[in-house]
Amino acid sequence: TNTGTITLAENAATTDVILSYTGTFGGADSISVEFKNGTEPVASSSIEPDAPYWTGSVNTAWNNVANWVGITDITNLNTTSKIYIPSAATRAPEVTGNLAAGSGTTKFYIGKNISSTGSMTFNGSIILDGNITLTATDVTITGDTTLTGDTIFDATSVTFSGDVDSDGNNLTIGTNSNATTATFAGDVIRTSTLTLYGNTTLSGAVTINVN
Repeated sequence: TNTGTITLAENAATTDVILSYTGTFGGADSISVEFKNGTEPVASSSIEPDAPYWTGSVNTAWNNVANWVGITDITNLNTTSKIYIPSAATRAPEVTGNLAAGSGTTKFYIGKNISSTGSMTFNGSIILDGNITLTATDVTITGDTTLTGDTIFDATSVTFSGDVDSDGNNLTIGTNSNATTATFAGDVIRTSTLTLYGNTTLSGAVTINVN
């Protein structure tokens, strides 16, 4: 637990106080703010991560709503603007069958490996936070993809409908034992090492930048 104090002078002209937090924020994390008049508490507030987010508190089943905060039915993941799977979650999610989530404009923040026995479709943009492996029969991302660590797509087919920004990290598509058909419809930028096992299709004017 980290604590700190911000002191404002009485009758100060400042009317807005902005608290800036840098780091991974999700799962059971929260920020609590308490306002005091001298030593007397006068108000308090607690800030939670935007819902829905995955906790994995019960088991690894993606479709079990008890593993999520902020939804009452798994289909709620098809209409939300953001979905968080924080690295601090108790368990990594697993999907029996196909995974399809997002509305098309949903932003996914993923800090855990995800595995599926079927296909995996993210309808929106995706940030893969850390060294992440996505395992499925095929993976489709309809928006942009951003990597903050080394990432592996272990699937027989991977489709990127938007740009892929590796931010200087390694991107591996397929494995020695799982040749992949990779389709890029957008640019691939700032990739340290791009490893492709199998066939690659460039759909349109695509630029691949490998540092």
